[in-house]
Amino acid sequence: MKKILTTLLVSVFTITAAQGQNKYSKELEKKALSGDVIAQNNLGVCYSEGNGVAKDNKEALKWYLKAANQGYKTAQYNLALDYYHGNDAVAQDYVEAAKWFTKAAEQNDKKSQYMLGIIYHFGYGVEKDYSQAYKWFEKAANQGDATSQFYMGWYYGSGNGVAQDYKQSVNWYQLASEKGNASAYYNMGVYYLNGQGVDKDYEQACHCFYEAAQRGYDKALEWLKSRAQQGKIEAQYYLACTFYSAKDYTHAIEWFKKAADQGDNNSMDKLGIIYEEGIGVDKDFNAAEQYYLKATNNGSLSAMNNLAILYTDKLKQHNKALEWFNKAVKEGYAEAYRNIAIMYYFGDAVGVDYSKVIDYASEYLIRANIKDESNDSYLSAFWMLEDVCAKHNSTGKYNTQLASKSDVFNLFNKAVLSESHEAINDFGLGFCYAYGIGTSKDIDKAKSLFFGGGDYNTLYDKSCFCASVFIDMINNKALGNVTEKQKYNIAQIWQSWDGEMAVIVAKAMIEGKIVKKDVQGAINTLKLVIKNNDNDCPVAEYELAKYYINNDMKQHYSDAFKLLKHASADEEARLGDAMNLLNTCYRFGLGTTKDLKLANYWLNKAEQTGSNDANLIKRQLAGTKNN
Repeated sequence: MKKILTTLLVSVFTITAAQGQNKYSKELEKKALSGDVIAQNNLGVCYSEGNGVAKDNKEALKWYLKAANQGYKTAQYNLALDYYHGNDAVAQDYVEAAKWFTKAAEQNDKKSQYMLGIIYHFGYGVEKDYSQAYKWFEKAANQGDATSQFYMGWYYGSGNGVAQDYKQSVNWYQLASEKGNASAYYNMGVYYLNGQGVDKDYEQACHCFYEAAQRGYDKALEWLKSRAQQGKIEAQYYLACTFYSAKDYTHAIEWFKKAADQGDNNSMDKLGIIYEEGIGVDKDFNAAEQYYLKATNNGSLSAMNNLAILYTDKLKQHNKALEWFNKAVKEGYAEAYRNIAIMYYFGDAVGVDYSKVIDYASEYLIRANIKDESNDSYLSAFWMLEDVCAKHNSTGKYNTQLASKSDVFNLFNKAVLSESHEAINDFGLGFCYAYGIGTSKDIDKAKSLFFGGGDYNTLYDKSCFCASVFIDMINNKALGNVTEKQKYNIAQIWQSWDGEMAVIVAKAMIEGKIVKKDVQGAINTLKLVIKNNDNDCPVAEYELAKYYINNDMKQHYSDAFKLLKHASADEEARLGDAMNLLNTCYRFGLGTTKDLKLANYWLNKAEQTGSNDANLIKRQLAGTKNN
């Protein structure tokens, strides 16, 4: 049986609380005493970590044991972890740990499954048993545990506990590496060097070692250094990238130049960026141009695109920029399509031509990797399509005539129908239906794709699609009537970076109609929006002030008045409701001195914005005077 030079690692999880309260309180203790297993476990966590109560491992053990004996898997895992490590409450006992890990693992707790794999793999308190270790690692790996996936790669590669199968090993290492597992990257590098389960590929090996080094794997960094010093171009390039990522620009430039001197296009291209942006050196557009040109002479499409960007952004030579973008387009370089679309959108050197924006932006979307949800280029191409279709039409109607590219629709439709489609495809297809791009306009289908299903967590984490598109669609009635629940669902995704969306979430939390009522959470959300937007979100200012005043929070009247004054002064927002509430503050002296003249001034301003409330108040005031 052939052994391979790969490495192993051990990672141990921490204690786990069930979803819910994880800070000591009398209420939590009362629930625990009543026999609530979740409360018992969480109370154990509080004592273990000292959350709101003095740290006490004996008390923690007591509560874990109570919940564990009732079959609660999270407590069984926590109890097992105490025995695995040992502490002042209990001696280290691998046998007892294995017993409780097994109970939780049999309830499909992946962390316990992983820990059982470790116990059997290393023989902690039991005889080493690779077959048992493999069994438990496989269960955890199939639930997505990255470290267990790494071990599955090791087992198939070593042939311990299972028949040796390098291709299976590669599959598991790839899954683990996609989750950032450094050891998996390193072992994949070894495979590419040796041609085990994959074709020999020195550059791919260097890339894998680079990824491992990026994640703190010193052995990978030493490997890159030794090969770079031997003059290996690929190693020099990736070593330079490692230094670059660590912001050690002096060493990065040194190794990029060594690789570039040997004809490496990637290094030339990178040096062009460094001199163009002044990264670790003074900006030097001439030097950047020369490095880009050297790389383009060797056929680098990326350098062609970057050279064109240099000409359009820095040197303002738009004709040269278009020339190089077209060269890259002829070679099928996706990013160049988007950049030409931008030139036609803004009219740089070519004049504004929205039909060409549609052509080039659509072609980019077809060629780009649509699974890359965080790609700014992808989002900007989408935005240009949306803008051209929705706004640049003298009739004021949505121009679907320009968007004749059925390929875009077919692309998204095929992706949505696939078993492993990404959430962004739902939004892409919905966009096509909303504006009739490549298909008949169908608002119901669009709404279904926008608001129903989809991997919203992925979208939230990666800030995928521009919230402005949806705000625009809602405001312009492109989606017809949108329910508050639908608005809230979509708002959840973007509340962290879009003020208007965060306000929708906060209002729902205050009203408690769509979600569980959480007033303090709503207030905190509104405050955060105001802070993050540098006091430039009048809607949030108004909502927070309204809450203070409507709920008679006299201690915050002064704050409310300041918020309303700032929100009302925003001429662009023309927020009539804020102006009307500011009128109330002046009229009744809420947070400021009574001043009927200023009250009437803001009441009139509010009415001019079309505020129905302001109009009603004026009528009531007029009626009072007549009486």
